[in-house]
Amino acid sequence: MDALVDLDRHRSRLVRLLALVQLAVGPLLLLISLASGSGVAFMPALTSAGLGIVCLVLSARPEFAAAARMAVAVALVANISIVVATMSGSYLQVDMHMAYFAGLAVIGALFDWRVIAGATVATALHHILLNFLLPAAIYPGGTDLGRVSLHAVILLVEAGVLTWLAIKVSGMFAAVSAASIAAREEQERAERLNRQAAELRDADAQKEARRAALDNAKAEDLRAFV
Repeated sequence: MDALVDLDRHRSRLVRLLALVQLAVGPLLLLISLASGSGVAFMPALTSAGLGIVCLVLSARPEFAAAARMAVAVALVANISIVVATMSGSYLQVDMHMAYFAGLAVIGALFDWRVIAGATVATALHHILLNFLLPAAIYPGGTDLGRVSLHAVILLVEAGVLTWLAIKVSGMFAAVSAASIAAREEQERAERLNRQAAELRDADAQKEARRAALDNAKAEDLRAFV
């Protein structure tokens, strides 16, 4: 079995799982909004469901595997952001920011540095823009550039480690795949040489048999002449 095929299979399974998990965010948003008494969050729930459906559709198409990985990563960041915004006014809103770090760790399990970078950029842009445009959607108490900067540093450290790990792991899978291919080619070459050697032995044996038969025929002719 090719190691790169195994890696792709692992990625596909995880993408499908993450797409299914994100479909559960919509009902969670409805429960959060009902519990907070702020009214039913239909639009956030529908947006979240739409993101999950897009990811699920892409995950079912092997030719869109790379796009599905990026989509599920960015959608995960978006869904976490929707949950954080829905919790505006709650004392747990700040604590929900830990979900960004947990989400990035899960995305890291895809072992694709591009996806990790995409999720990191999406998270950073979300925090920077909303810090000035709609601060209540991310932090209670208004704009807080210091808190955004602190979270950004922690996020970059995590993203850096996950990126390094993704490159190393995918590189190891590629090396194992290359070694497997080389070993298979060497085995096929050895088998081909063995077949050629066997064919040569058979040809030599047939020649020897014909020579022996000819010698016997000559001997018989000579005895008959005598």
